[in-house]
Amino acid sequence: MSDDFAMFSQAAAAKGVGKGDGPPPAKVARQEAGGPRAYLKCFETLAPQMLNAYGEAKYAKMADEDVWKHMSTELKSGAMWMTECAAIDPERRGTATNRWLQVQIAFCKQQQSVSQRQKNAFLKLPDKLACLYDEIDRILPSLEYCLAPKKSSPKSGSSALRSGVAVSETSSAAAGDPPELDRHAKIVYDWLDIKTASYIRMVQAWHAGGGLSFVASVHHRATQCFLYYGNSLHQTASQNYITLGDFQECIRKRHEIGHTGIGGTDDSSVPGDWS
Repeated sequence: MSDDFAMFSQAAAAKGVGKGDGPPPAKVARQEAGGPRAYLKCFETLAPQMLNAYGEAKYAKMADEDVWKHMSTELKSGAMWMTECAAIDPERRGTATNRWLQVQIAFCKQQQSVSQRQKNAFLKLPDKLACLYDEIDRILPSLEYCLAPKKSSPKSGSSALRSGVAVSETSSAAAGDPPELDRHAKIVYDWLDIKTASYIRMVQAWHAGGGLSFVASVHHRATQCFLYYGNSLHQTASQNYITLGDFQECIRKRHEIGHTGIGGTDDSSVPGDWS
């Protein structure tokens, strides 16, 4: 995927890209003032990088050692790794860990919401559900205490659709007390050990489905919107919705095209996840 967070390459800089008469963009200005910022390449795209747009991603069935080997390999974008956890600098590792804490807190709080509790109660056995919420109650305070607060800004466009994770209201606005941080960090560290079963991890893996659940859900939502509003942009259509005849024609036309798709090629060099 494209690297939205990549700074200008050395080749582009040599050609004068981004060095017009006007002031440089804010991000570029920060980079130039502080020197090279190779860490800002694409680390925030870790989750999208792991997605397979056509099905289940391979990482879900790979051993941790193999996943880490690929995550810590340099990317074509110029990024040193896929995650700053691969750095030796505690500050860079702390940045990556804080991102992890942020989404873990968001997940736990989502499970605690009334609507999600109802969905879980419908799908899960009562005793397993009780174990899940007991674990959330135990680990969430430590996750929140370890999280370094971050100011949030208003979202718009695609950012609003992703809805950036909000900092927990229970998190302190100031840095935590070092001894207390160490105590909570140990609780989280022990929780990460796979020798101890975790219902939170089990539910996350089940929901994720190697990314397939998300990919399928997004495509289903797009097709659902298409069903009701697919003709709304076209003045030649007599109604906004897609008729049964329209839908059947879509299916027939795609079969007429064949397996290579529109403009498709049988390229054996395409990586396995994208073939």
